[in-house]
Amino acid sequence: MFLPKAGSSPHGNGSRQDGVDLIDRWITQKAQTKFFYVTNFTDMNQLEPANTDYVFGLFNNDHMNYELERNKTTNNANREPSLKEMTEKAIDILLRHGDGFFLAFEGGKIDHGHHAGKAKLAMYDVLAFDEAIEVAVNKLGTEETLFVVTADHSHSPSMGGYAKRGNSILGFGGAANTTGTVFPNENVPYLTLAYANGPGGGLWFTGNYTDPASILPIGPEDDGFIQDAGIPLSSETLCSLL
Repeated sequence: MFLPKAGSSPHGNGSRQDGVDLIDRWITQKAQTKFFYVTNFTDMNQLEPANTDYVFGLFNNDHMNYELERNKTTNNANREPSLKEMTEKAIDILLRHGDGFFLAFEGGKIDHGHHAGKAKLAMYDVLAFDEAIEVAVNKLGTEETLFVVTADHSHSPSMGGYAKRGNSILGFGGAANTTGTVFPNENVPYLTLAYANGPGGGLWFTGNYTDPASILPIGPEDDGFIQDAGIPLSSETLCSLL
């Protein structure tokens, strides 16, 4: 989106068909200001708010990583910043102007996790979004600041079953009696969390149903686990509440 095809930009390769380098254009436009183009946490963290007018941060050639995946590179100087870290730095820079400001930040990977049917990844990005909100409230207070937290749509996960008290939300909610069905004389374990549709549709009914650990190659507590879904689709759909 920001860079042209291979060989035509010092900033790397992109997919733009018009040959325009939007990064270079931005740098040219801001040449008379205190501007910074940053590509990792270290560069962003070193910015001094008092000496910064504009910041352009691009931390991945594609979508940024899920929070759980990002945490695996915590000790890497070139790692992606967290949503909390980006929010905090943005507020510090905006506060120097003293005239008030509008700031929007999004937990965009929540949506990606649900579409992929990967509830754990989505849940941890909700927590990352919550941390960003917390740091914003703590830095700005509520006397002179309006905070609006919203979503543009919902998704189709549901919670069901009779899980025991203290059971993991990612664990099993019970077992279905399938006697007399195409799965005779077996108790099929099912998850507490499931989707109405998505990539997990049809995956669940493979393997040895009497042994939950053998149903899929990885278990429901693993980061990349795909939840069960009622209808198989390549991508889970949005959901409207009636």
